[in-house]
Amino acid sequence: MGSVDIAVETLALAGVKYAPGLSADELRAVEQRFGITFARSQREFLSRVLPVEGPQVTERAAWPDWRHGTTEELMGRLTWPTDGVVFDVLHDAFWPASWGSRPVGKGDAEAVARSRLGDVPALVPLFGHRYFPARPTNEDPPVFSVWQTDVIYYGDDIADWSAREFGGDPHPRTISPDRRTPFWSDLVDGAESEDL
Repeated sequence: MGSVDIAVETLALAGVKYAPGLSADELRAVEQRFGITFARSQREFLSRVLPVEGPQVTERAAWPDWRHGTTEELMGRLTWPTDGVVFDVLHDAFWPASWGSRPVGKGDAEAVARSRLGDVPALVPLFGHRYFPARPTNEDPPVFSVWQTDVIYYGDDIADWSAREFGGDPHPRTISPDRRTPFWSDLVDGAESEDL
């Protein structure tokens, strides 16, 4: 069984309820609407099933509704990782050395941060604050857990993530260098501002 097959089965056994998966046209429409590219495994997963409810669903931990969700709701999910980093820029002195000198004013610092973050790979929501990289170099990328600049790997792939999220081992993972995602993997590794 492939990683998507395992994830679909694991989630079903955990009580996750599914709607029919997205058609190829629906997937393309979502990607065009939001300027994203789903990772191969996320695309395959969403073409088979669209999770809609089940255990562990809360206001903060919910499935993105790629079929019926509002643009505002889905954009909020898509911008969550960047907004979290910007929060740390404004409130926790996070400022990567590669961004140059930090502007004095908060508004200027936020503008530079958002511009710089526009150059890092986007993350696409999977569930709650679990994300896949968009346009990954690896066909079956790891799953990130993102909370501001506190970022960890939450699964080697979608199968590993499903086991961890819905009844498995929540310990962080180490991912091989060929599966890294610029910036986000650096945060996983514990990079401080001066290291980025």
